[in-house]
Amino acid sequence: MIVGITAAARYLGYDKPDSFRRARTRDPIPGERRLPDGRRCWTPAALRSWQSKRKIADNRIHDGEPGSVLS
Repeated sequence: MIVGITAAARYLGYDKPDSFRRARTRDPIPGERRLPDGRRCWTPAALRSWQSKRKIADNRIHDGEPGSVLS
């Protein structure tokens, strides 16, 4: 179990916990739970699944063709 925003952000490779916080606000993570003390927690599998389904800049089409990058 991964507990807390900072730990989840670190696990997924985010540079800043706030970046992860904003991303999950826009796209909630299925399976998110809260501990009795209020901290959020996730299984590693839930975090990996959520991240793999998100649209990220590297998967976007640039200049009309997949894989091309604007200089």
